[in-house]
Amino acid sequence: MTRTIALITGASSGIGAAYARLLVDDHDLVLVARRADRLSGLAEELGSRGAAVEVLPADLATHDGIAAVTGRLAAGDVGLLISNAGAGGYSPLTDVDVADIDPLLTLNAVAPIHRPRRTSRNARGR
Repeated sequence: MTRTIALITGASSGIGAAYARLLVDDHDLVLVARRADRLSGLAEELGSRGAAVEVLPADLATHDGIAAVTGRLAAGDVGLLISNAGAGGYSPLTDVDVADIDPLLTLNAVAPIHRPRRTSRNARGR
């Protein structure tokens, strides 16, 4: 039986890591987060439970990180996407450093809606 591949963003801790642990018995995994060391530790833990686990270090607050994930999704073998990466702040917007706004918007608003580009054939559903 072929296992579905699940790609999970924000997988290095918290809810993302919890999703990975919940899915590992029935899915192979692609774990995405910016902290490669934490991803590697989680991959080792989950791989010991029989799943094929791929680690994809990517910072989704950057366009390069988004491109890495959409490039991986373009392979077409991922059957489940859990878009969990995100961050928040607790300051009035006027107190936020202007340099921090673009990465925060990229992570929370741009990254979740990016997907691989479809070929014209796929876009028509054929």
